[in-house]
Amino acid sequence: MIRDCSSHYELAINALSEKPTVISSSIIGELTTTIQKVEKRKPLVLYAPSGIAGANIKEMIDMTKEEAEAFSLAGIKLVKTLLAYEPIVIGVFDRYLLGGGLEIALACDLTIVTESCKVGFPEVTLGITPGWLGIELCAIKNAALIQELLFLGKIIEAKQSYSYSLFNSICQNWQTTQDELARMIDQLDICSYAAIASAKRQYRRSLNVDNLSESAKTFSSLFEEKDQIEGMKAYLEKRKASFLQHK
Repeated sequence: MIRDCSSHYELAINALSEKPTVISSSIIGELTTTIQKVEKRKPLVLYAPSGIAGANIKEMIDMTKEEAEAFSLAGIKLVKTLLAYEPIVIGVFDRYLLGGGLEIALACDLTIVTESCKVGFPEVTLGITPGWLGIELCAIKNAALIQELLFLGKIIEAKQSYSYSLFNSICQNWQTTQDELARMIDQLDICSYAAIASAKRQYRRSLNVDNLSESAKTFSSLFEEKDQIEGMKAYLEKRKASFLQHK
C-alpha cells in the first residue's frame, strides 16, 4: 500500500519484523501496478527493512524458455516503471539485496542501505544471469568492480561496496538510514520537482533503457538447459552445483 506523506509517498515492500521478501510473479505485478496508480507526483520512497532475497527459485526451476522470458519481461516492466517514475525514487534497504532485489535497488534514483546489508548477483551460481536489466544498469552506471558481483556470483556486505559505487549512502543501522532519508527529503524540499523530472527524463534517455528488447530473450535462453536445472536444484538442495564445463 502507498502511504501519502506530506512531502513524499512511501511504499513498503516489507516490515522490520518480517522475513526477507522472496519475489514472485504476483509480487512483481502488485508492485508495478501500485506504482503506476500513483497520480500526484511527489518523491517516492521504496522501503525494504527486511531486505529482498531475490526471486523465488522454486517458481523458476521448472520454467520453460517462454515462461522465463515472460517472467523477465514482468521484472523489466517493474524496473522501467521505477526508472520512469517522476520526480524521483529513493530506495531504503537493509539485510539483503540479492538478484532481483539488487536490480530493484539499482532502478532507484537514490539509494540508502545499511552497511551490513548483503549485496550480490548470485545468478551465475544458479546457471542463469540477472534478468531484469541488472547487467545493463550496472554497465550504464559504470560501478567500479561490479563485474565481481556479475561474473563471480559474489555476495558482499554493503560496507564493502564503497569501492563499487553502488549506493548513495551507506549507514550504520536502520535508524541511521531514516536520518539520512530525512536529510534527502529536506534537500528535495528546496528543489523544483519539475526540474528534477526533466533531469531524470534526460538521464533516462542517455541510458537508452527503452531499447533493450533482447534482454529477456538472452535471460530466457539459459532455461531448460542442464546448467540452469542443476544450479537451481543444487541451491534448493543446499549443495554445490556440478556444472557441465566443470566436469
